[in-house]
Amino acid sequence: MNHRFSISDDAQGGLLTALGAMGVRLVLSRQFLRFIRPGMKLPLLGASVLLVALGVTTLIRAWRSPRVIEHDDAQAADEHAADDHGGHSHAEGKGPGVGWLLALPLAVLLLVEPTSLGAYAANRQAVKTTRLSQSKGVLFDPLPAKGDGRVTVSLTDFSERGLYDSKESLKAQPVRLVGFVNHDKTAPGGFFLTRFKIACCAADAYPVQVVLLGDAGQWPDDTWLTIDGVWKPTEVQPDAKDLLRAQITVQKVTKMTTTPDPYE
Repeated sequence: MNHRFSISDDAQGGLLTALGAMGVRLVLSRQFLRFIRPGMKLPLLGASVLLVALGVTTLIRAWRSPRVIEHDDAQAADEHAADDHGGHSHAEGKGPGVGWLLALPLAVLLLVEPTSLGAYAANRQAVKTTRLSQSKGVLFDPLPAKGDGRVTVSLTDFSERGLYDSKESLKAQPVRLVGFVNHDKTAPGGFFLTRFKIACCAADAYPVQVVLLGDAGQWPDDTWLTIDGVWKPTEVQPDAKDLLRAQITVQKVTKMTTTPDPYE
């Protein structure tokens, strides 16, 4: 075996420990929310702690194991051992070079600042929705009661109720939405209010968009906004082929000073 690119037990243990520690840091700093749902916090933390434990165990084993080959003619000894064992050398404390692949996710996390999906990704993905004719008549739970009369709902809930609720639970109901600016030339005001919906992680995310009617101001892409307004029914033509989006008449726009959890 050629050990030029093989990985030692020390290096394997170090990489496993560092990778696990990085996972713990992502959980504690809440940066993991840029990749996965909040419900995946405990599994990620458990897996990260397990990697740390495995890495430390590997390091301890490596430090306690004697080094069989530690002189200048190590390569000659390897070749001699390969001849004695039918072409296979058995140098102690070495693993295959593929172990260095453990360094790739670690390098990415160290060198690239993790960011959540935003306007750039939304412009390159299809907005997921179904046709009105296929979903009209779906029953929805009552909206939660609020003391000030305004209800905060997710963009997904607002879109589904606005398009498919035959009882029109949003009618004359002041609502509050949270999302980011996603410029699009087809939007009435120049941009949609957008948020990504995920089932497990960012890999399966798809954007949900709401049409803003009225003056919502001018904002750059990825600006997080709180929109207060009232739902307006979407007019659908019998031969309409365009993608359907729920609409809100804007009453108040507030720029958010802190970024919320990015996904719904």
